[in-house]
Amino acid sequence: TGGTGLAPRDVTVQAIAPLIEKQATGIMSALVSKCIEKTPFAMLSNPLVGITGRCLAVCLPGSKKAVAENLDIIFPVLGHILELIGDEKVSIEKTHKTLQSGDKKSRDEKSRDEKSRGGHVCPHKKGLNSHSGDERREVAFRSRHSAWPMLPVDQALSLITTAATARPPHTTTLSVVGNHAPAHGYVTASAVHAREDLPNYRASIKDGYAVVSGDGPGVYKVVAASQMGKASGVVLGSGTVARVTTGGVVPLGADAVVQVEDTELVSSTAQGEEDTIRILASVAPGTDIRPVGSDIAKGEVLLPAGSQLFAAELGLLASQGVSSVEVHSKPRIAIISTGNELVSSGTQLSSGQVRDSNTPALCHLVTEDGYHVSHITHLPDSLDHVV
Repeated sequence: TGGTGLAPRDVTVQAIAPLIEKQATGIMSALVSKCIEKTPFAMLSNPLVGITGRCLAVCLPGSKKAVAENLDIIFPVLGHILELIGDEKVSIEKTHKTLQSGDKKSRDEKSRDEKSRGGHVCPHKKGLNSHSGDERREVAFRSRHSAWPMLPVDQALSLITTAATARPPHTTTLSVVGNHAPAHGYVTASAVHAREDLPNYRASIKDGYAVVSGDGPGVYKVVAASQMGKASGVVLGSGTVARVTTGGVVPLGADAVVQVEDTELVSSTAQGEEDTIRILASVAPGTDIRPVGSDIAKGEVLLPAGSQLFAAELGLLASQGVSSVEVHSKPRIAIISTGNELVSSGTQLSSGQVRDSNTPALCHLVTEDGYHVSHITHLPDSLDHVV
């Protein structure tokens, strides 16, 4: 059927989604909540309603009965929906004035009029905190069931990210050098590749002696010492060994390292240097040697696009001599708290008041993620203030 369910053949939503420019999340929620009142199986639907160009696109279920139920929900407000999509200012203003005129028609008469002209009771210019006589009377007739069903967290997040308007990507190049690198906390806009092998030389894993593995245990002359930061410059031959330190360069000719614990001193020079030692253990080729590029090979992806640059990432870039990277500009973040009951943390509480703890917590979470809150405000429970 190509419907809006969860079965493999229900692909309508996936096919239409790329065409949607703005989702109508309120209509989608209404379709689910109203249909759930008739059957719990409605929760298995995956409705999609949105705007493409100047058109309203509605993905309908596969069955005739479900289609009829969906259309019955949408039709009473369809006229006003199309006015809003078409930005028909005169018609919109006329509809709003009619709906807000405060006439003395009965509830049934108002309902019939709304259906006939495709309108809805529009609260755009009514504060929810105002308490006129009409509104006090209306609360007695409010729905006893929420029109907004509970959603799983992942679905709610999906609705938010889908409805959010994406800004065109904007990137910049920032330095990653220094103890206070400007790129700290930013997100890479493109992959960063390794410029060189790490290590770029054969490195000893332990303190000990570089050997020719085929020589085996026995007494050998120490012909060189490889120190940290520089190579010995010798080419090791069979029957000789070279002293190496952890991380030091393994000289050419050697193919293994024997740890110092598996050796003993035989003789020393007048200057106190090792002259000959005894190897006590056999080793296989490659033992305790880190090959060139064993940690990072030149050309491999060092950091993929979308990596946030914190301490570990900046240290990794420093190890490769990378001085700057292309990053995404950081988003501007505002935090708005709402509620008549909320007061700031330093305020003495009156009865019914609650200190605002979410705002500072959110600010700290944003900061810990490497971003900056540019605006903080608090709004009362009033639609006029919010919109």
